[in-house]
Amino acid sequence: MLCWCVCTLAHLHEQILRLLFAADAARDLGARLITLVTPYLAYMRQDKRCQPG
Repeated sequence: MLCWCVCTLAHLHEQILRLLFAADAARDLGARLITLVTPYLAYMRQDKRCQPG
């Protein structure tokens, strides 16, 4: 099981990269399921409508 806590939004780009690297390393070590539970994840907000298709 992989548990990763991001407690601050400072240096957000680095935090997200570390999260992705940790998930990739866990997958390499045999993790079958990686779940992220977060109250807020930057870049998930969408201001414009998606194009259909």
